Amino acid sequence: MHFTLQPVKDDGFVDREELLEEMISELMDIKSTTGYALYGKRRIGKRSILYL
Repeated sequence: MHFTLQPVKDDGFVDREELLEEMISELMDIKSTTGYALYGKRRIGKRSILYL
């Protein structure tokens, strides 16, 4: 099985800004011990979150 899906960018990236801000803030904090695991059904935007 071969997939050619590309991550969503620009105007296609909808309603994820708050999630990104939270993740980036937490990951940039050198004192933080928080990690993230992205999981969910196929084609809901997991890869797009990682590529941004």
